[in-house]
Amino acid sequence: MNELPDTIQVLHVDDEPDFADMTATFLEREDERFVIETATSASAGAAQLEQNRFDCVISDYDMPSQNGIEFLKSVREQYPELPFILFTGKGSEEVASDAISAGVTDYLQKEGGTDQYTVLANRITNAVEHQRTREHVERSEQRLREIVDSLPHLLYVLDENGNYLLVNEALAAFHDSTVEDIEGSNIAEVLDGSAAAQFQQFIGETLETGTTKRAPEVEVSDPDGETHVFEPRLQPYEFGDVDDRAVLGIAADVTERKTYERRLATLNETTPELMAAETRTEVAEIGVEAAADVLGLEANGIHLYDEQSGLVPVAQTDAGHDLVGDPPTFTGEDSIAWRVYEQGEPLAIEDVHDHPDIHNPNSPVRSELILPLGEAGVLIASSPTAATFDDEDSVLVEILASNITAALEQVERTAEIRAREAELERQNERLEEFASVVSHDLRNPLQVAQGRLELLKEDCETEQVAPIERALDRMDVLIEDILTLAREGVRVNEMEDVALGEVCDACWQHVETGEATLEITTDKTIQADRSRLQQLIENLVRNAVEHGGDATTVTVGDLDSGFYIADDGRGIPADERESVFDAGYSTADDGTGFGLSIVKQVADAHGWTIRLTESETGGARFEITGTEQA
Repeated sequence: MNELPDTIQVLHVDDEPDFADMTATFLEREDERFVIETATSASAGAAQLEQNRFDCVISDYDMPSQNGIEFLKSVREQYPELPFILFTGKGSEEVASDAISAGVTDYLQKEGGTDQYTVLANRITNAVEHQRTREHVERSEQRLREIVDSLPHLLYVLDENGNYLLVNEALAAFHDSTVEDIEGSNIAEVLDGSAAAQFQQFIGETLETGTTKRAPEVEVSDPDGETHVFEPRLQPYEFGDVDDRAVLGIAADVTERKTYERRLATLNETTPELMAAETRTEVAEIGVEAAADVLGLEANGIHLYDEQSGLVPVAQTDAGHDLVGDPPTFTGEDSIAWRVYEQGEPLAIEDVHDHPDIHNPNSPVRSELILPLGEAGVLIASSPTAATFDDEDSVLVEILASNITAALEQVERTAEIRAREAELERQNERLEEFASVVSHDLRNPLQVAQGRLELLKEDCETEQVAPIERALDRMDVLIEDILTLAREGVRVNEMEDVALGEVCDACWQHVETGEATLEITTDKTIQADRSRLQQLIENLVRNAVEHGGDATTVTVGDLDSGFYIADDGRGIPADERESVFDAGYSTADDGTGFGLSIVKQVADAHGWTIRLTESETGGARFEITGTEQA
């Protein structure tokens, strides 16, 4: 059969060949879409139907061997929807009644004249177009049903009374039922009371607003009693020719996602506990309990690296001990755990008995999940069942392993910090002792020498007095700088907002600057220990004036992350700039060499960085960066 939509294939069965041919001629003239095939008996017509596909059958009633009604019944057995028109010259109410009972599409009596062919053509056209429309609708409904049933989510149409007008296979399968059984039932017959009441409320709200509604999560139990969490979404829907108001809904099963989110949230709650642990063993014990309680990895343990022994077992759950007994210490002897530790990549083994590097061939362990803990060790989860661990387990345990690693690293850092603090405390004690010695054993003789010098000046006039006085003054400054270095060290006291310009003005007043000039081009406010910052600025100003002379101009300006202090003096050679902050370094004959060392210590105490470079005028420029702006 030609299946083009503008072609109508017709089979005309009549025991009078001439009449059948004439009918075909008139029909083809009435509608050029008609293609007429003829048969002179019911059996010949049946044979034609088996060989070709037709859009419509026209049959006479009074034929030998098998009449039109009998032929119609045989056609209906194989082609129940095929349009069939009984076109007969022997008509009666009885024949018409029998034809209708047998499923005839139309009934038409033969008459004289040619108008009957126009009527017949119209009847054929109407019957075929009606059938084609119905087939198109059925195909569309079938495609829609296939699409609906292919959806993984639960899809349904409910009328305003909560009756299911349409459901898909996913919904029926969830309830361990069939589409046919659920369609036509009420939500109260399918869902428990709470869920049914919620859905009835959602239906009312959706129809009332006339808009799509994303409903709150609903808990629904499956036939096994397991609770699932669904996220429903409903919208008003026109369901075919049904006048009742209805909603189209789709519900996604988010149970696994919600379970994952809960486990992840609980896992994150263990992070503060891990980070608060003070020892590696304490971290390991918290880690194995979290893996068991939160992730369900009941049999697990943590091995931490020891330089002398290898990967030593530190913590293990009771279930882990029941499964593997006392865990071994892993070394580099081709063990799986050691390889994971060295390579730093997690490994999931579906069946350890199939692995060439199994540690114990007689072990009851079948599947394992091994995760590195940085350079600290490994976490091992075990199961007596093969292929136990899924992707979700792997993701969550990797998060836990990351948290355990961070906690172990913090323990190490804390231990190092405490060791450094203890060493600094010992150094401070020694420095304090040194400062006391300097203060007592040097200042006392110095004060005696200064007193005697005053007496000498009263008793006689000599040119030797001035050099002695200058030497004693220099010793006094030197002792003061040494005491500052020893007592202040790298400590800062309370930090506060300090206006840089104001503190520079104050420092300028405290330093002997002669005819030198101060230019402040910053209005920045920074966080600093005011007294230590003054110490830094005074020493830099004093250094600029002492080396540049009374005509020096000192400039204080902004940097992106700090400030600078520059002068227009003779500067410092590039090959000496790395040494200027060393204690004792000085280019002045009467300098102590401690001023810039103190500046460096003040900067370090604040966490700042100081760098010496050349100013625009060729002088020295000290750049202090890393300050925190208030």
